[in-house]
Amino acid sequence: MFASNLVFQLRLVPRMISLSSVRFAGHNKWSNIRHVKAAKDVAKGQIINRHLLLIKHAITSSGGVVDPKINDKLADALAEARKAEVPAATIERTLKRALEKKAKPFLFELVGPGNSYILVEGETDNLGSTRSTVKQQLRDFKGLYNWAREGALKHLFIQRGVVKISRTDKDGNEIDFDAAEVIGIEAGAEEISVPEEEEESKRNKDADAEANITWDLMVSKDDLFRVKGFIEKNRPDLVIKDFCIEYFPRSYVEIDDKAIQKLSELVDALDEIAEVQKIYVNIK
Repeated sequence: MFASNLVFQLRLVPRMISLSSVRFAGHNKWSNIRHVKAAKDVAKGQIINRHLLLIKHAITSSGGVVDPKINDKLADALAEARKAEVPAATIERTLKRALEKKAKPFLFELVGPGNSYILVEGETDNLGSTRSTVKQQLRDFKGLYNWAREGALKHLFIQRGVVKISRTDKDGNEIDFDAAEVIGIEAGAEEISVPEEEEESKRNKDADAEANITWDLMVSKDDLFRVKGFIEKNRPDLVIKDFCIEYFPRSYVEIDDKAIQKLSELVDALDEIAEVQKIYVNIK
């Protein structure tokens, strides 16, 4: 979701991959805040939510086709959800809601503290009610944010797929950058990224967080399942920690510590809303 401006061009043939600190990056204080937030997200069942989001994305990107026999992306998403032991009833409920078209995806665009840009992604069966809920939830932040007109900020972000692989294989052997580079080339990744909050945990010797440090393979959103499937088929020794489709800023802004704190509080408030599934900002 978040990115730094550290990009190193690598010596690669036949495909060039850049190593960059892409998400949760740049400002240490922000990284620490988001690291705590990430742990909270896991506790709330975000792993299941990611699979449900991928199912919904497969349906919406196909124009509403809910038959996996003619929607290959949906078939892949369903297979991955079942592999991750997402409850069958939850999957069926998601498909039923999509078929009935009661719930629809939304993307709210906000200008936040320090002139930061915020995208709020989710799903609702009553857009007006959800918008009112957001306004009510943010009542304590009056003057710190503004609603942007639809589409005003979305084009300043790009959607990409992310496949996160553990830096140790199933036998406990370390996977260094050179090995990750080869994996990325073979799988067809566009970039390898190093989330800075993970590097920060490593420097601080946070054992629990360090166990979850990954190499992130950045791919086109349409290539997410292909790249993931390639790794699972050709490198069964690897551990895929997570995979998802996310928005990434095309450019970034720097804000001061006070604005960072207010932004973090605002994001936490948004995250308490049931219909909200993901939140993105464009700060360093």
